[in-house]
Amino acid sequence: MLRILGLVLFLISLQDSLASELQFISYEVNDVQKNADFSTLEKLKTRALLDYHQPFESHIDREQFYLMKVTYEAFKREKWKLNLGIEFRSPGLNGHFKPYETFLSFNHSSLKISMGQQLITWSRIDFFSSLDGTNTFDFNRPLFDEIENKRVGNISLLLKNNWKSFSFSSFISPWHHTSFLPKKTSNNHFYNEEQSLFLGVGENQIFSYYPYEENVRKEEFFSYGFRLEYSARSYDLALSYLKSPDLIPLLALGTTLYPEFYRTNKFALDFSSTISDFVLRGEISMIGDQAKRDHQLEKYYSDVYNFSLSLEGRLSDSLPLFRLILNSTFDDQKRNSLLTTREETLFVEFTKNLLSERLNTRLRFIQSFEREGYSLELYQGYEINDSFKLTGRLYTLNGSDKSMYGFYKRQDGFSLGVEVNL
Repeated sequence: MLRILGLVLFLISLQDSLASELQFISYEVNDVQKNADFSTLEKLKTRALLDYHQPFESHIDREQFYLMKVTYEAFKREKWKLNLGIEFRSPGLNGHFKPYETFLSFNHSSLKISMGQQLITWSRIDFFSSLDGTNTFDFNRPLFDEIENKRVGNISLLLKNNWKSFSFSSFISPWHHTSFLPKKTSNNHFYNEEQSLFLGVGENQIFSYYPYEENVRKEEFFSYGFRLEYSARSYDLALSYLKSPDLIPLLALGTTLYPEFYRTNKFALDFSSTISDFVLRGEISMIGDQAKRDHQLEKYYSDVYNFSLSLEGRLSDSLPLFRLILNSTFDDQKRNSLLTTREETLFVEFTKNLLSERLNTRLRFIQSFEREGYSLELYQGYEINDSFKLTGRLYTLNGSDKSMYGFYKRQDGFSLGVEVNL
């Protein structure tokens, strides 16, 4: 934590000291003198999140979460742009700094090409989209954390071309990293002997005698995707295809139990439409030949269908902004056409800003019907100024099932944090 705070203070001092010296740098292009604003205050962006989570139950450990992202627009001239960045996550990246949004981009007319470590966001619906497979996911972050804090980019080549009302995008990622999984000591661990959270392993107690190996044996895959989008005045429609590793692994059995990732084909049709003061979004997707395991750890393949519908808006200016998401997942198990599983989830969120927009209040509720788990969060954020924000949460993850979504421990607690944006 001291290393994080020290770096934040260093960046603040760096911005103040270099702002006056680097305010204007001139260069010549085609013998025409131009002024380029290279103000460090504008080019250097820092975002840091520090969170302390304290469960009320004595048998559940408290946890700290650190996240820092630093980006710098190192070069911008005509059609070219070079962006540099670093990222620190703990837990998540094992407490190491990694490249973040470090890429070279080229823009010419309707064509955009970027190459490097970057985020690719195609999903329109938070939390329940198959299109989140364009990025790596950090499952160390709490369940109720913002989706953008869980996404981690990969080294990729991204192309986008616009033509009238259409746009075509494609990407290739040679080293697509698999999801970052919580350690065994985490409250959000995917496998826990006491609760048997992983894929019904509790139905076969013999697996409790096998040691669990946290390290993933294959962490990188070759991934690619295509997306065709049509934009009209009041709606957008897109068709996408992805070949990327699943976000959640299977459990494999060798001399130990260990997590194992597989690549899958993902087909998705999604849309967004503005209706009066409301925004309606939807996605229909299929994950083809997704590898599964039963309680005997026997592998089979299944087609998984995902349906999500989101409505966001405000009934009047005095009422909170609301967001409602309905999600249904249908698992068609190929080895037995009569054997299917379903999961329905309800997501409800209300947000209201007070005190001249400085006090942000949010109530978020998630109900998983098949597993009968739920999450309830009350969030308060207060902006001291444009750069610093204090945050607090009261939360509960509970229900009649053993855990939320099968791997978030049942727990009640609170969190305190600070958010820095420079």
